[in-house]
Amino acid sequence: MPYIALDTGVSPQFLLNLKWEDLKREEFGAEELQKVEPYFEIDCELAGETRKIFFNDKSLDILNRLRKEHPEDVYLFQSHAANVGKKIQPVTMYSIGIIFKEAARKAKIKGADDVSAVTLRKTFGYHHLVNGSWSIHQLTRYFDHKYTGITRQYIDLKDEKINTKQLPRKRKNRGLRD
Repeated sequence: MPYIALDTGVSPQFLLNLKWEDLKREEFGAEELQKVEPYFEIDCELAGETRKIFFNDKSLDILNRLRKEHPEDVYLFQSHAANVGKKIQPVTMYSIGIIFKEAARKAKIKGADDVSAVTLRKTFGYHHLVNGSWSIHQLTRYFDHKYTGITRQYIDLKDEKINTKQLPRKRKNRGLRD
C-alpha cells in the first residue's frame, strides 16, 4: 500500500476501500501494439468530473503479487487479521498507521511518530511541486482542493521554489450563439 499511495497520490482511505472489481482496463495503441492499462476512477466533487488514475509498472507488479497471493480477496488491501474472522473488510487506517510508524522507526526517520498514511499523499504532492513536474494549480485540482492556499498548507509548503504556471481553464459554454 505505501508504494501505491506514493505512486497515485490518492487518499489512503480511498485506497483502503478500493475493491478488485473497481479496477478497470483501458486499451491503448494500434491493433498490432495493443497495451492494456489498469486504472480506477475517482470522483472529484469540486471539478465535477470523474478521473482515471493509472498505475506505474512497479505498482502493477505489487498488485499482481497481491492478487496471486490472495486470489479470493475482495479488497486490494484486505485484512487477514485473526480478529476479523469471516467478515470481509479492508485493512483499517489505524493498522496502516501502526505499520507506517514502525517502518519509519526502523528506517530511523526523524519524527517517526508523526508518519502516517496521509504522509504519503502529502509527499506525492510536495515532490511533484518542488521537482516542477506539476504546478500548484494542477496539484490543487488533483487533490480536489478549492484553493491553492489549501494545497500549500496541506503539504506544508513554505518558501520552496515551485512550478507556478497555471493550467489553462476549460472554456464553459455560456449559451452564446455564433
